Amino acid sequence: MMKKLFIYILLIATSSTVAQTQLPLEAYPNGGNPDGIYFKDVNDILDAYTGTWQWTEGNKELTFYLYKDEEVTFVNPIRGTYQRDVVFGYYVYTEGGNVLIDTKPDLLADIDNRVSIDRGGVGMLTTTNGYDPETLPSFYFVDYSRRNCSNGVEHPISGDPGLWVFLNATTARVALITGGILYTTCDTTVLHASFPINQGITINKISNTAPPLD
Repeated sequence: MMKKLFIYILLIATSSTVAQTQLPLEAYPNGGNPDGIYFKDVNDILDAYTGTWQWTEGNKELTFYLYKDEEVTFVNPIRGTYQRDVVFGYYVYTEGGNVLIDTKPDLLADIDNRVSIDRGGVGMLTTTNGYDPETLPSFYFVDYSRRNCSNGVEHPISGDPGLWVFLNATTARVALITGGILYTTCDTTVLHASFPINQGITINKISNTAPPLD
């Protein structure tokens, strides 16, 4: 009986500790000390970003499918271990109705690697509403229209992130940037030369939800 009572008290204490270490997402990084805290999207900041977004130009179409991932654990050797809600997703690129790029299979194959928010080609670690030019969120993007290689294996190109800025609730500008230092042991292979790489594009929200991941 005493053993069961002790376990019950321990569970209550643990639950209280967890509850006390939850903060709103916008409080990240808690003055540089996020260790032991879950930064939860209690004010639904990320809902503005999630859903289905689309860019079109002539016969070209690029569609982003964005989702919220909750309580993703990050381990930092300096800041410690903490959790936060993030945005992740995949994209589909077509020309003349023909699908040239679809990163959904890559996302599903790596779905459990949750700390890699761009595992499906796109993702964001944001705590802001995306309107203030001083606090615009980074838009992580992997370019599947080009490839380079390391250790003899070709892979899509990724680099420094671009930015996301809302023009209104259903229109945004995003930069499809893969700049910075790119480590490669071969020449870049261009698969789709018409893809809108390294430029800003305007995307429109065509649905508040993205299709189920299955």
